[in-house]
Amino acid sequence: MQGSTRQAIRAGYQVLTEHPSLVLWYLQNRVRNAVLPLERAFGDGRSVGPRFVTLKPTLRCNLRCEFCRFVANGDVFGKRDWLEIEDWERIIDEIAPHNPYICLTGGEPTMYPQIARLIARIKSRGLTCVMTTNGTMLQHRAPELIDSPPDVIILSIDGPRDVHDSVRMVDGTFDRAMKGVRTLLELKAKRYRPTPYLIINSAITGRTFESAVEMIEVARSFGAFGINFQHFWFMTRPMVEAHNVRHGDCFPLDFDRIGGTATTGVDTERLYETIQRLKREDFGLPILFYPELTRDEMRTYYGEPEKFTHIFSPTCAWTSTDIMPNGDVSPCFELVCGNVLETSFMEIWNNKIFRDHRNRLQEGPYPICARCCAYFRRD
Repeated sequence: MQGSTRQAIRAGYQVLTEHPSLVLWYLQNRVRNAVLPLERAFGDGRSVGPRFVTLKPTLRCNLRCEFCRFVANGDVFGKRDWLEIEDWERIIDEIAPHNPYICLTGGEPTMYPQIARLIARIKSRGLTCVMTTNGTMLQHRAPELIDSPPDVIILSIDGPRDVHDSVRMVDGTFDRAMKGVRTLLELKAKRYRPTPYLIINSAITGRTFESAVEMIEVARSFGAFGINFQHFWFMTRPMVEAHNVRHGDCFPLDFDRIGGTATTGVDTERLYETIQRLKREDFGLPILFYPELTRDEMRTYYGEPEKFTHIFSPTCAWTSTDIMPNGDVSPCFELVCGNVLETSFMEIWNNKIFRDHRNRLQEGPYPICARCCAYFRRD
């Protein structure tokens, strides 16, 4: 049995005993995925309801990460761009009967002044909540967050201190995240709370892949429950051009506006061998890789970004969407299907724009799907 398998079994047992609701949500999602082909085949672009909804309370951020599309297109520098907390609470109340899990991201979600109250509303409705953060504001936010914490905090750390600060373009970022996490974990222990689980998410790029093994010790130093290595998500100019040739009449994209990204310098042979070592050895905590790639697929993934490593039917539009800081409901980049300040979320969920989007995907993935996180998602 590989070390990664042993780690996963131990982690699964811990979650089952400490937080069975997370396991129940996972099983419900597997059932939904099993019947999704029927929904897609006979639903005429309709979906019975979302399985997860990503809320972006703000696109602003206090870091300037070199690979972030919101830095590339300038959205992190934006003016006040958020909904009032009462609007977010109304949205949560509307979607709660469908029991989706709620992902909070951004930008940096802890920059939203009412983030603790938003999470409290999510939890009060019995929903699973995951927040992705750079951790730099956790020391300040921890006392209010711990009263009604998210189930999982995904902490974005891309390398040891020097590597991380360099990639994030702000000195001291690593240490601030460390202080914030320690404050949160201390309060968690004092309150005898099983959550939040802390997961480190580490992006694989040309500047970070050589630090993958070192990241295990980094994850331990943060007190993480586990670590996920995420292959970099691309959005290249040829992808956008190919997309516009096929769908520019109904869903045009502008490369600069969406913040096109690329990476270079990943030695895929060394990366593959490193990943195999991380899978073989038992490092004492769960280690995940997203997406899972064979050696040949990894060569294609980084060497030919516009080429698909896997061809399958996208499911994202039937199960998920983003709600942007201004209330726009957007399942894919700049595609806006409606606004929750003007129309109820569930009306938007199955309106003509959303159904047309699903029906286009029913015919096959967009060229921009090739390196998109939502395309690979199957949980």
